[in-house]
Amino acid sequence: MPARYRDKLGSEFFLTIAPGDRCLLLYTAASWHSVEQKLRDVANKDDAHWEFVRTLTAPMLELEFDAQGRILLPAGHRARVGIERDVVLLGAISRLELWAKERVPRLTPSSNDVERAAQLGLD
Repeated sequence: MPARYRDKLGSEFFLTIAPGDRCLLLYTAASWHSVEQKLRDVANKDDAHWEFVRTLTAPMLELEFDAQGRILLPAGHRARVGIERDVVLLGAISRLELWAKERVPRLTPSSNDVERAAQLGLD
């Protein structure tokens, strides 16, 4: 794990599997607690909500770095998202995404991105 991400993740962080088994998600403790609060605050807690909560939280693990700054990704988690060898790490504001190199989504800019950036005042 690159040092800049280790510093941001801190000593306590969480790993889960993204809905749809697309990638692994790493959350800082604070970010994960914020996600938990949002899940609790949902007004309509129907069966679909609880199924989503279970999908996101059942594979949740609290992890820590080893002495060399690495993390061990459990075999079952790796298998579900297709990670066999090479991993691509993408920052996504409140979390990090770990993708199998072969599954990384194409990140090509579009006119929609320019428009969205302008709407957010990021142009």
